[in-house]
Amino acid sequence: MPRLIAKLFPIQKLILCCYQWLKGFCAALEGWRRIGLRRRQGCLGLLGIVLLSSWAFPDDSVISRTSSLRFFKLLPLSKAEASPEVPVLRDSMNIDQRRREIVASLGKPARLLVGLGSTDPVDILAQQVTPDLFDVYLTGLGPTNSWRGWNKPDGEYLQMKLRDSAKVGAVPMLTVYQIATGGENNLDVLGDSKFMQIYWGDFHRLMLLLKAYNKPVLLNIEPDFWGYTLRKNPDPTTHFAHVGNVYDECGRFGNTVTAMVQCMVHQTRKHVPKARIGFPAPGFLDLINKQIPYMRKLGADQADFGVMQTGDRDAGCYEVGKPPCANSRDPIVMYWDETNTKNPNFNQHFSYASNYSRGINLPLIWWQTPLGAKSSQFGGRPFAYRDSKVHYFLTHGAQVVDAGGFGVVFSPGEKTQTELRTDGGQFKTYSKAYFSAPTPLP
Repeated sequence: MPRLIAKLFPIQKLILCCYQWLKGFCAALEGWRRIGLRRRQGCLGLLGIVLLSSWAFPDDSVISRTSSLRFFKLLPLSKAEASPEVPVLRDSMNIDQRRREIVASLGKPARLLVGLGSTDPVDILAQQVTPDLFDVYLTGLGPTNSWRGWNKPDGEYLQMKLRDSAKVGAVPMLTVYQIATGGENNLDVLGDSKFMQIYWGDFHRLMLLLKAYNKPVLLNIEPDFWGYTLRKNPDPTTHFAHVGNVYDECGRFGNTVTAMVQCMVHQTRKHVPKARIGFPAPGFLDLINKQIPYMRKLGADQADFGVMQTGDRDAGCYEVGKPPCANSRDPIVMYWDETNTKNPNFNQHFSYASNYSRGINLPLIWWQTPLGAKSSQFGGRPFAYRDSKVHYFLTHGAQVVDAGGFGVVFSPGEKTQTELRTDGGQFKTYSKAYFSAPTPLP
């Protein structure tokens, strides 16, 4: 009865309080004559406590959910701050329409976008290159031991990176990489309520800061993580993860890995409508044939785009075979043949990417693509390893677009890899040539 009343009337606290007060009062009158004075005084005190708790904590409150191990209740984004629910019309769009919508929302012309990441804005300005996108990692966990606490006040590091994006004339792309704080492949943290309440606190803070920023931004959520969860449990709808029971804003979605994605997409669209959000493909070689159905179960196909990788380190680093690159014959880390006559090659990769894009019905952005320079010389040295991807991507834009792409971001995935300032001017040369005759989106 109380829950029915609460659903029928907007002033549920008042109605619920009155109902419970009357119910308790009638029960008290019935037994009033049967007890002594001292017991009557005790009953009055108990009744007062019940009434107070009924008013302060209705049935769906923090206190009543003792079984959910709720530790805190975040202050919600207020109605004054929050945008109204954004109607989702993306389901009716095909891939071409989706990527045009994304690029237009970023304020860019309808062409393949090119970006840089993990790069000092000073180096970008010094070379007079003009990236469309500027990628930044958000790592760590908690208000003091993450991007939130690296500079003061809370979140100033993000503000600095947003300003850096503006300096180089680019739209920010934020790569959230925080689950790995508990260990790169440690999925036990999903069942750790304390860890996850802090994780969702960081996400909530990100929403607040981006709401205030009120400009276009891309969100790339948790690279590698979805591959590890797929290996652990191929059904994300049954894979437990603390979500709704430690983050009130997403209580409706439950507590699974799928709920994580649902929560992030919902919160982004509701509170940061100028942002576009995407989730990286698992990408591991043993998961290639499983990843499309998994990402659909995950709900990643309800995001705005998918994230694709070619490998995060220069091929030459693996050819040398010393730390931080163990010698590997995994095709994704080898030097790709630009003539597409030897294996591995670019045609193979773009065929795989196209299949993935169609499978989740989303356009793709390539992220953390190595900056190594094209060379016939085997290997290389720290900060100057060889790779063929910058040259090929920037001279074969039509093939990237045909595979479902709307952008490609280049960046070193490890501190000894080739950088913009050590690539011998390769990125500057080929990006300028590309921008002089960019590849249009269909």
